[in-house]
Amino acid sequence: MAKNAYEIVADSIISQLENNVAPWRKDWVASGYSPLSLSSKKAYKGMNSWLLSFRAMSENYTSPWWGTYKQITEQGGSVRKGEKGTPVVLWKQFDAPTETNADKKAVVMRYFTVFSAEQAEWENGAPHYETLKARTEVETLESAEKLLTDYFARDNAPKLAYGGDRAYYSPMGDNIQLPERLAFETSGGFYSTAFHEMGHSTGHRTRLNRDGVVENHYFGSETYSEEELVAEFTAAFLSSETGILPATLDNSTAYIKSWLKVLKNEPKMLVKAVGRAQKAANYIINKETTEVVGE
Repeated sequence: MAKNAYEIVADSIISQLENNVAPWRKDWVASGYSPLSLSSKKAYKGMNSWLLSFRAMSENYTSPWWGTYKQITEQGGSVRKGEKGTPVVLWKQFDAPTETNADKKAVVMRYFTVFSAEQAEWENGAPHYETLKARTEVETLESAEKLLTDYFARDNAPKLAYGGDRAYYSPMGDNIQLPERLAFETSGGFYSTAFHEMGHSTGHRTRLNRDGVVENHYFGSETYSEEELVAEFTAAFLSSETGILPATLDNSTAYIKSWLKVLKNEPKMLVKAVGRAQKAANYIINKETTEVVGE
C-alpha cells in the first residue's frame, strides 16, 4: 500500500530516531541554515525547513537552494542520475460538498520531491548564495537573553522563578520554574531548557490555548506526547533563531523510544506538532504567525 504524505514525512524523522538521534537536538540546529525555494526565492518554513535542513546537514550540502526536477531543469541544471530527492509538503484546499449542498473548504496535505542545487550539474554555474557566517558566543548569548527577557517582560507573560532541581511549566499557576543558572553545565543548556518551558507556556488559555496545556492529560497519553513534541520543537526553532546549541537530554533514550512509538502509531502528530511549535516560536519571538508548511 502506498504511503500517504504524513507517513512519508514521519519516516524521515523516524529513521533518525531509530538510530538513537533526535535530530532537533543536534548542534547544527543552531547553524542558521535556511533552505530556499528555487521557484519562489522564499525560505521554506516549519516542517519543510526541517526536512531540508536535516538532509542538507546529513549530506553536507551548503547551498540553501532546493527545487523540483522540473524547476532545476528550467533554470539550466540537470539532476545527476541516481540522486535521491527529499520530500516536502504542501497544503491543498478544495471544495467539499456537504449534505446541505453548501460548499465547504477542505484541506489535505500532499508531498512532492525536491533536490538540492548540489545534486545537479549546472550549465552556467550553480545558483549563487552567501556563505553562512558563524555567530560569536557573545552575539548568541545576547540574542538568547534578549528573547527570554522580552518574553517575560510582556503584560501577559507567565511568572518565572529560579530554584530547585526541576524545570517545569505549571498551567494552573501560569508559572515557569527553572533551576538556578549556575546549575547548568553550559549556557546553551540553560537557554534551551528555558525555551522548552516557554514553549509549553504559550499553550495557556490566554495565549495560544492548546488542548495539551489547557486540559489535564496523563503521562504517556497521545496528547501529552504531542505537547512534549511541541515544546521540544519550539525550543529547536528558538535555538536556531538565536544560535544557541541545543542541550542533550539525559534521558534521551527513554524519550526517543516514547516518540518512536507515538509517531509510528500516529504519523499525523509530527506535522501537527511542528505546525503548533512554529506558531509558539512566532508568538515568543513576537512576530506574525505565517504559513508553516508548503513554500
